[in-house]
Amino acid sequence: MNSQKKKAILKHFMLFCITLSVTFVVLEFVFRKYTQTKMIPYIEMRKYSEMLLQKAQNYSHEHIPNKKASLMGVEIATNNLGFRGKNFTLEKGIEKRVFLLGSSITMGWGVKNENTCASQLQNLLNKDKESYLVVNGGVANYNTVRESLFLKAKIKQIKPDIVVLHYFVNDAEKLKDTANSALSRNSYLFAYIAMRIEEALVFNKQKFKTLEDYYTSLYSDDSTGWKAAQQAIQQIKQTTDLNNAKLIVALQPDLRDLSLDNKKYLQKIISFLKKENIAFVNLFPAYHKNFSENAKSIWISKDDAHPNKEGHRVIAEELFSAIR
Repeated sequence: MNSQKKKAILKHFMLFCITLSVTFVVLEFVFRKYTQTKMIPYIEMRKYSEMLLQKAQNYSHEHIPNKKASLMGVEIATNNLGFRGKNFTLEKGIEKRVFLLGSSITMGWGVKNENTCASQLQNLLNKDKESYLVVNGGVANYNTVRESLFLKAKIKQIKPDIVVLHYFVNDAEKLKDTANSALSRNSYLFAYIAMRIEEALVFNKQKFKTLEDYYTSLYSDDSTGWKAAQQAIQQIKQTTDLNNAKLIVALQPDLRDLSLDNKKYLQKIISFLKKENIAFVNLFPAYHKNFSENAKSIWISKDDAHPNKEGHRVIAEELFSAIR
């Protein structure tokens, strides 16, 4: 191959790379403009992590205090201590404190602060002139392992009388910290495409036909995620016992499936809690009774199955009954 031919090949390759790069930049720009008018749950959650989260010393991440952002059409604002909700002091008065521990559902993704299960529960508890403070400890992209570390770091500050572990059925999943590639960190488009491909590969690889199949696999006896979740719940119980707080576990269903048929994984969770002598509230029956015929009516959007105001009402009412 002579030098002129080599130069021609190199020239065409460089031109191809430049064209590809420019095309990607244009597509990224168009995609970001599109996400400013169209709410895509994954991208909104990505914005949340960029605008409201910071790394934590002894666990993965936490909220930045006194920050706010408009996400999924509502304002999410953190208080002076980094929790969603109104400011409060660490010095405890006569009030009883309830600390809700959980992930994005607990935090109230997609609902106004006054409509979260924490706010609704506080209103219910205080309607008879009682004095309760309900602290919303929900942080998105947490599972039970992360929640156990978060509780250990915060419990002496909050001084709760009751800790509610809001256990979502996917909390036995093993979570990745963050995307490592520079492209994933800096490109919404690439990260979104990579997420959709990964989702498809997981279901195709494991040959899951239904959501039920997925959760059954997640709670299999050899599941490392379920084993880690059980250990984390035991650690949460130890932490609450050491700090004279009562522990209640609230079992949150996936709102994409509100049937009560063949929920072997749910029975496995309940059996474990009974064995450990841990009080729990099973939210499945209440959701099934009220919304099994139209589950999407309590989604925050047609593409996002996080509970809306009415979905949070179920959580608050069931916890109110358990606490009072």
